[in-house]
Amino acid sequence: MASKKTDRELEAFMDADIVEGRRVRKVQVQPRRALLFGASLVALVWLASDWVDELRYNFSSQEVTDLGPALDLPDVPLPLEAYVTMEGVLGNKAATISGMLRPKSLRGGPVQIRQMLGTPVFVEFDQDKYLDVFTPFTQVTVTGRLTDFSPGSELERVRQYFVQTLGADVPPDARLLIVDEKPGEMTRYPVAMLVFFLLGLLSCALFVKSSVRTEIER
Repeated sequence: MASKKTDRELEAFMDADIVEGRRVRKVQVQPRRALLFGASLVALVWLASDWVDELRYNFSSQEVTDLGPALDLPDVPLPLEAYVTMEGVLGNKAATISGMLRPKSLRGGPVQIRQMLGTPVFVEFDQDKYLDVFTPFTQVTVTGRLTDFSPGSELERVRQYFVQTLGADVPPDARLLIVDEKPGEMTRYPVAMLVFFLLGLLSCALFVKSSVRTEIER
C-alpha cells in the first residue's frame, strides 16, 4: 500500500504545472513591528546617553591632580570631569542613595554623599566600603572623579534634599567628588555600551528579516 501511495504522489508531482519566474524580494513593513523597533532603539540610546561623561573620563589619559586642602581651594568654579585628590573634613549631614545601582550610572549601591565642611565639594562614596571610615567631622583624603552638582545636574533630587530637608548651603557651582572613579578602570561603561550596540544591531537585523519576503514573479 505504501508503494502505491508513493507512486501516485510521484505521478501527481510530475503532472503538476511548472511555475516559472524569478525570485524577487519585497519589503513589507508592518507598523507594529516598526514601532517596536523604533522604541527599542530610542530606549537603548536614552539609557546609554547617561554614560557619555563616564566614557570620556574613562578613556582620558589625565593624571591625578592634587588640589590640597579643600578649605584652600580658589574661589572659582572647579573643573568638571577631572581626576583629583583633596583633603578635608566631612560634615554631619548626609544623603544615602539605596538600591543596586546609583541613578544614571553603573555604580553599585548604596552610596552616601557628604559635604566637605566650608567648601563647595560634596563627596560620594560606597557606603558599605567606607561607612566606618568616612564618618562625621573626620579628616579624610579622597581621590576620584570631580563632576557637576549644580542645579540641573544628574543628582538634582539629592541636591534638593540637602537644601530643602537638611538645610545645607549648596552653592550654585557645587561639585561632587566620586571616590575611586579612576580613568582607565571604569571598564563597565565601555562593556555596557558594546552590549547595547550589539543589541541595536540584532534588533535592526531582526526587523529587516521580518520586513523582507521572497516571492516568485511570473
